[in-house]
Amino acid sequence: MRIIDFEFEGGGRFDAVSALLQFYPNYSFKRRLLKGINCLNQLGPIISSRQIKKLAAVYDRLPCLSIGGKRTFLLHKVNQNGRVYIFDQNSDGKFTKITKLALNNTAALGLKRESEVLKMLAGRTEFQIPEVKLYEDWKQGGIIQLSAVCFDHLIHDKRQNLPETLLEAIAKLRNPSAPKTLPSDLIDGWQIARKRASTPLICKIANKIQLDNHFEVSAAHRDLGSENVFYSKNSSDINEFTLIDWEFFSETAPAMTDQVSLWLGHHHRHIKGWGKPRINMLASDFLFDFKNTPGGRASAVLALLHLAEMGIDLAQFITGERK
Repeated sequence: MRIIDFEFEGGGRFDAVSALLQFYPNYSFKRRLLKGINCLNQLGPIISSRQIKKLAAVYDRLPCLSIGGKRTFLLHKVNQNGRVYIFDQNSDGKFTKITKLALNNTAALGLKRESEVLKMLAGRTEFQIPEVKLYEDWKQGGIIQLSAVCFDHLIHDKRQNLPETLLEAIAKLRNPSAPKTLPSDLIDGWQIARKRASTPLICKIANKIQLDNHFEVSAAHRDLGSENVFYSKNSSDINEFTLIDWEFFSETAPAMTDQVSLWLGHHHRHIKGWGKPRINMLASDFLFDFKNTPGGRASAVLALLHLAEMGIDLAQFITGERK
């Protein structure tokens, strides 16, 4: 049985394998295994994405591929979140654009949100962000095409820290009129996530948070734990960093949200790696690492629950909502 979650257009099988190695994710054992299987699949019959029912109806909405260009389709999240990720390269092999294609209304709303945020932030950031080249939506779907990350930028290793100045630059993106603190009763989502939480150490802290307790809120990317940070190998200046995937941006997130998101990214392989994660130990490590941070453990747990209610699966594992 052929596993179809990768396709390539505009070149031969060697080009396809090269694109697969460059663009297909490595973040879990499952993905690394599927990456190897997809390499082997290039030896067999080629199946066009036009033959995939979910894609066939919207395929013609894709912008035309440039003359001599190449196009990589990542289909591994079609069933998970209704999205296809498409990478375009020019005739020299240089990465030029990324296109996200939404195949349902929920996925399309995320693309609309990202388009709005990127247009709002254009020219305001101390670091680099993508430029919106195209946005369109329709019933049951949508498309956004973005400028590519600079050709010499590398994916930041999630196990490594980010410069504190980069996190400060994100926090500065809040509107001056936005509140700096909010009672926990007005902070999104965490109360719902608290009801679903089952990890004893997390619940112990969460249950002490009162609805009239005030917490600092700030602008936050809210998805830094994923592979959304790129950097120039030869520079540590924040203007040499590129941050992508802005659909979750908020001006009033719990102040520790991005720090907690990064912590989850650091521990990604411990949480979702081979074997059952040791959640109680990870929860203990989490509380220890945030003990002396601004707002302390309560602020960190609030941010963790906030991310869990957003649907960030790594946060849901730590809270015990997801097994």
